[in-house]
Amino acid sequence: MQIDQHQLSADDAVETATNQGSLSAKPKVHLIHKLIPHTRAIATICAAAVMLTTASILANHAGRPTHPIQSIQIAGVTIKNMDKADARKELDRIAENQKIKIVVDNSAYAFTANELGIKRDITSLLDANYAPSPTFIDRFASKKPTATRLETYVNQPKLTTALETKLGQYKMSENASLSVDADTIVVNPAKAGISLDFKSIVQQIEQSDLHDDLTFTAKYSKLEPDIPTEAANNSKAVAEALLVNSYSVTSVSNGSKSATKAQRAAWLVFTPNPGNHRIEVSLNAAAARKTMSQLAKDFEVDAKDRVTLTIGGGAPTTIDEGQDGISLDEASLADGLQHFETALAAKQPYAMAVTLSVQPKGEDDFGTVDGGKFILVDVPKLKAYAMENTDVVRTMLVSTGIASMPTPAGHFKILSKTPLITMKGCNKAVGCWTVPNVPNAQFFTSEGHAFHGTYWHNMFGKANMSHGCVNLSLDDASWLYGWTEVGTDVIIIR
Repeated sequence: MQIDQHQLSADDAVETATNQGSLSAKPKVHLIHKLIPHTRAIATICAAAVMLTTASILANHAGRPTHPIQSIQIAGVTIKNMDKADARKELDRIAENQKIKIVVDNSAYAFTANELGIKRDITSLLDANYAPSPTFIDRFASKKPTATRLETYVNQPKLTTALETKLGQYKMSENASLSVDADTIVVNPAKAGISLDFKSIVQQIEQSDLHDDLTFTAKYSKLEPDIPTEAANNSKAVAEALLVNSYSVTSVSNGSKSATKAQRAAWLVFTPNPGNHRIEVSLNAAAARKTMSQLAKDFEVDAKDRVTLTIGGGAPTTIDEGQDGISLDEASLADGLQHFETALAAKQPYAMAVTLSVQPKGEDDFGTVDGGKFILVDVPKLKAYAMENTDVVRTMLVSTGIASMPTPAGHFKILSKTPLITMKGCNKAVGCWTVPNVPNAQFFTSEGHAFHGTYWHNMFGKANMSHGCVNLSLDDASWLYGWTEVGTDVIIIR
C-alpha cells in the first residue's frame, strides 16, 4: 500500500508510524484524540467554580450581615435566635448588671462587676462564634468547634480598694490602746485582723462566666496586732501609779488649791511602740505647767469699789459693799513652776508656793437721788429693785447685756417711755437684729439702753442675754412701766 506522506496530518503520521513499527500495538491514539475536547471543558468549569467561591468569600468578609444562630451556649448564657448585634446587647446587659459576692471569714460582701474593676471581652467572643454566611468550600470543609470561653480582665488596684473600703476597720488588725475618760484610764482591747489573698480572688473571677449571681470565697490569713491587750494593761498600771502623786499651789494667806485627778489624768501621754509591743507612758510637762499656772491665778480677785448713794438729802447709804482684790506675784509664780517641772520629771509630788498681795477696794459715790422712787439694778446678782426711799417695793429678776455688749453702770434717769416698739441695731460681735412688738420700753440712755418686756427668752435671773438693755418678764415690765415716770432715777451697779 502506497502512502502519500504529504497528505498525512501530524496525528495520522504518529498512528502510521506506530502501526508500521509493531503489528501487535493497540490503536490508542484515537481515544486520546476524542478526550481532549472534554478535558478542556472540565478545566473551564473548575476555573469558574474557583472564581465564584472566591467572590463568595470576599463578599461574606466584606460586611455581609451575620445570620441568627438558633441556639448556642456562650459564657454560661444561652443565646437563642439572635443575630450578632442582639447577642451583644444581651451579653452587655448581663455583664453590666452582674452581681458578685465575695465571702470573707464567713461574711458575704456584695459588689457590682464595675466596682471590682471587671471587664469582659464580649467582642472577641462574639466574633469567634458568629462566622459569616457559609461559603461553597465551608459547606464541604471539616471545621473545628468554635471556642466559647470568655476572656475576663480584672483591675486589681480597683478590686483591692473596693474590698478594703467595704471591709473597713472591722477586718483590719487594731493595736490595743489607752485613753482617758475624766479621771479614769480606759484600755481599748486589741483586735486581730485578716490579710486577703487578692491573687486567688482575681483567678476565680477570671475563670467565671456571665451568670447573674456569682459568689467567690476569699483566701485569707490572720493578722495579730503588734500591741496586745496585755501590754495595754501593763501600761495602764504605770499610768495609774503616776496619778497617785499630788500637786498643789499654796499661799500663806489664802490656803491651797490642788490639781484634781481628772486634771492630772489630762497630763498623761500614751505613745504606741509597735516595735517593742508596748505603750509608752509619759507626762506632758507643758499641759501640767498650764494647769498649775491656772490654779495659781485662780487666787486672784478683782477689786470691786464700794458704792454709796445719798437718798433724799440724808447721809450716804452704802448700796454695794464691794470687795478688796487679790493679786498674784508673777516672780513667785515663775520660780514655783520651775521647781514643779523638776519634781514632775522625777515623778515626785510637789506643793508649789506662791506670793499673794491685797489690792484695796475703792469708793464710788453714785450721787444723790431726790427721794421717792428709783430703780436699783444689781448686774452680778441679775436682780432689779423698785425702791421708794430706802424701802424695796418690788424685787424683779432680770437679764442684762452679754459680755460683748454690757449694760452700762452708773446713775441714769428714765428719758422716754413707749408702750410698743420695734427695736433694731447692729454690732460687730453679733451682727444686726430686728425685734418687733417689744412692750413697755423705758429708755435710760441716749444710746438706746432700756428696760423692756421680753417674750423671746425666759432666762431672767439665770444669764445675760441682751444687747445691753435690762430684760424683764412681761409681767414685771408692765408693772414697772406703770410705776415709773420720765425722770425716775436709775442706779446700775456691776
